[in-house]
Amino acid sequence: MSVDRATLQTKYKNVYALGDVTALPIPGRWKPDVPMMLPKAGVFPQPSKVSVISPDYPDAIELPFSIVDGFICFTVPSLHVWGVLVIE
Repeated sequence: MSVDRATLQTKYKNVYALGDVTALPIPGRWKPDVPMMLPKAGVFPQPSKVSVISPDYPDAIELPFSIVDGFICFTVPSLHVWGVLVIE
């Protein structure tokens, strides 16, 4: 999935991508017509908990999630400031 290098935003408004699904081009080319991509590797165990931490909320909020075709799916609550996602 292509993302903006600085923000990780996808081509869809307010949709961001993290981790192995992202495609980040890096400077240089092995072939003139093929950009080099940042290599990514990783195997992650089944998550047991997904939560968000933000100054907007006094405590961490545990989020319901599901695994669909190997992707972790969840909805992040509305944030006014910033948030940190914690996947355990």
